[in-house]
Amino acid sequence: MLGAIVLVVAVVKLASGGDEQLAVAEPEPLKTVDVTVPEGLTIGQTADLAKQAKLKGSYEKAAVKAIKGFPLRRYGAKGADSLEGFMFPATYELEKNAPAADLVDKQLAAFEDNFAGVDMKRAAKKNLTPYDVVTIASMIEKEVQVARERPLVAAVIYNRLAAGDTLGIDATLRYELENYDRQLRQSELDAPTPYNTRIVAGLPPTPIGNPGLAALEAAAAPARSDVYYFVIKPGTCGKHVFTADSSEFAVAQAAYQEALAAEGGSPTDCPG
Repeated sequence: MLGAIVLVVAVVKLASGGDEQLAVAEPEPLKTVDVTVPEGLTIGQTADLAKQAKLKGSYEKAAVKAIKGFPLRRYGAKGADSLEGFMFPATYELEKNAPAADLVDKQLAAFEDNFAGVDMKRAAKKNLTPYDVVTIASMIEKEVQVARERPLVAAVIYNRLAAGDTLGIDATLRYELENYDRQLRQSELDAPTPYNTRIVAGLPPTPIGNPGLAALEAAAAPARSDVYYFVIKPGTCGKHVFTADSSEFAVAQAAYQEALAAEGGSPTDCPG
């Protein structure tokens, strides 16, 4: 317990007779550190935070070691060789210089507690496992900056899965390449790798980050909508255009590509 105290027992000699008596000193609280893990980070990215917090040992090795004791079968993830997706993002209070494994344990426990409250009824009707929902939620975290858009992005994913279509979410390929800043090369976009959802239909093999509760809830209960496409709306702070019409999407996508070329990067307008 982080609030535990260390009791220092001192021996005090009484001046009158030289007898000894035990006296309890004032409690000394343990020194702690708060580690904040934002939504959507990968295990590798969280490892960097663990180092910055000066936790002992390897966070990534601790995450691998924890696989054996985590109930993957319960979430339809039997055989998974990584706990990507299950490291719940939050702020954790740890003893200063604690082992990185303590952070891993707390994140896994928090995931179990939070996911227990996620309503899986609609996802189950679509034959989606909890692991599928975690994977969808991880994509939502990478795609969404405006909170109200989470259920809409989830709806696009559900609709495209139902049609057996590709998802076309480049964040999955960026995860595989560990490229989160530069533009993707055409050769990368054309490569038929398991995480290239422009080429390969269905969900990627694993989650692409660790989603928070809001993304998990959206992934389990998408908006009731026929939206099939979305693309960033230039000049906004990450807002998207959503549509069920391919012609409308083509126009919105052309506007995005034009702005992308003009800006030399993502054409968003966010303060900061």
